[in-house]
Amino acid sequence: MKEHLVKGGRLEEHIKQFNGLVKLYHNDRREGLIRARSIGARQSVGSVLVYLDAHCEVEPNWLPPLIQPMVHGMSDDPYGPWFLEPWSKI
Repeated sequence: MKEHLVKGGRLEEHIKQFNGLVKLYHNDRREGLIRARSIGARQSVGSVLVYLDAHCEVEPNWLPPLIQPMVHGMSDDPYGPWFLEPWSKI
């Protein structure tokens, strides 16, 4: 296993700067990409779940324009209506 990924490694130290907004979960065994993401989704507590692969780079404030249609319930969206729980706060 890569040194920075082990429990207590550099990645965990790096994530601390986000004051709990970013969480890291370790599976007990290798699960594969899709199963690992599904496990992560079950652990999540937020209203919006975003997966970024290692090769993805984003700019500051890249997320709000993507979330805005969900918040405002744009029904003319070509991908269909977005469903959010009524208690969700984005």
